[in-house]
Amino acid sequence: MILPYQFVTWNPPLLTPEQELEFGRQIALVGREHFVRDFRNSIGKTKPPQEKAGIAAWPPIVRWAFVIVVGAFLLFGLTLMTDRDWSRLFAYLIFIVGVYLVSVYLATRKFEKWIDGLVAKYAAHVARGGN
Repeated sequence: MILPYQFVTWNPPLLTPEQELEFGRQIALVGREHFVRDFRNSIGKTKPPQEKAGIAAWPPIVRWAFVIVVGAFLLFGLTLMTDRDWSRLFAYLIFIVGVYLVSVYLATRKFEKWIDGLVAKYAAHVARGGN
């Protein structure tokens, strides 16, 4: 059985030391929580518009007809499910949601650690007498 799922990853950008200090300064001025909140809000947002391909390129009426037909088959299939099938479906849903939520947590923690490192570098720079 193929079980599709989605997960979130994040890797820090490559910055020069000057850019790191400037970004650390901005974080120190605005506050860490502002940047973390913006990061969390950006998770799951759509990417910039791209050229439509596949089903997205179909005319809207055809897409809606497709959704209605597939939805009807899904509802019919759900009515034929046994208790064992329902328990499997529930277990699969728990797995899929778990993978997504754990990946969001890990990506957010990685971002927070990167932000903390930038603030620490800026604080060390200021402590050494930098502006």
